[in-house]
Formats: sequence, C-alpha cells, structure tokens
Amino acid sequence: MKPKLSIIYIYYNTPKEIVGSISSLRDAVKNISYEILIVNNASPKKLPQEITQNKKIAVLQNIENVGFGKAVNQAGEKTKGQYLLVINPDTLCMKNSIFLMIEQMEKDKKIGVLGPQLQKQNGEILHSIGSVPKLPDSIFVFSFLNKLFPSNSYSKKYWARDVDRNLEQETDTIGGACMLFRKSVFLKVGGFDERFFMYFEEIDIC
Repeated sequence: MKPKLSIIYIYYNTPKEIVGSISSLRDAVKNISYEILIVNNASPKKLPQEITQNKKIAVLQNIENVGFGKAVNQAGEKTKGQYLLVINPDTLCMKNSIFLMIEQMEKDKKIGVLGPQLQKQNGEILHSIGSVPKLPDSIFVFSFLNKLFPSNSYSKKYWARDVDRNLEQETDTIGGACMLFRKSVFLKVGGFDERFFMYFEEIDIC
C-alpha cells in the first residue's frame, strides 16, 4: 500500500538534530501512513546508525553537495506519497501537527503548499511567512540599511510584521524549514529551481 505522505530530509552535518526530528514524527502524523527519504548531501559527519539501519528510512547518497533544491528534487522523484513534506533536520514537530496540516490540504483542494506556524523552543513565533522581495525591498532587507533603519517599511512588508501568525491565511511565501506540498503541484511546477544552491529557493517555488 502506498503511503499518503512522503517526508524528505536533506542531511548535512546535523546527526543529533535529525534523530530528534524523526523521533518527533510519530506523534505528529497520528494515523497517516508515511515514508521517510533522506538525501545525504556528501556530509562530512555520517548519519547515525539508528537511521541508516532503519528499514523504514530510505537514504540517497550524493558524492558531492548538490545544494538544497536539487537534493529535494532527487528525493521527490522517488517518493510514493500524495503529499510531500520537506522539513529541516533541526525542526521538531508538535503532537498532531502534520496530521492537521494534511487535514487542511484535504479540505481545501486549492492549496498547493502549506506551512505551519514555526516557534522557537521558548514559544516565540518565528517569521516564517513573507512577501515576494522586489529590488527596493531587497536593498533594505538584505543590507546594512536594515540595521540602521529597523522599522523601515520595506522590511516591515517583506517580513509581514503586521500579520497575525495565529490565524490561517494565504501568504506570498512560506519558510523552507517545513513545507507541505501537494505532490501533483510540486511536479507540475518542476520542483525547486536548481540554480538556487541554498537560500531563496522556497521563495522562488512559492
């Protein structure tokens, strides 16, 4: 029987973190069937044995670091699930969180990609949504100007600082730490643009 969900990790030097993340999945998925695919992007630190010896986990080994987007695409081609969860190895899942995300996707067929509310360990909500950066925004957001003028309107718009992150809503972009894709949509847009080695590939695909 095919799993409903395929969970994709890109591994690079995070042995402790990925063990914790995978351990948190069991209570997060509830009764949803799933598979786990890990792409080892030529990490100098080896994957822990408890992962490599787990028959429920498939590991794809790259001989060089091909970047985040390309590695996700590699795994995506081999997945069997209806949904793809792309998640960072240092992300821990709360109880029922993935189950609720898929439940929402099942309710609303218009959703192509969904992101959860992300929190720090102390409960502080992270800025995991935002707008598409245009040139004026980028000049402020990604330069020393943002530090000189932290309340500037460009950064405020880019980080969507006025948005209530406790509410369900449509947004331009979601953070790449945890993204749930409808697989049919992921394939239709061609996956991640592999010209992005790391950073901004999630903004581009959104």
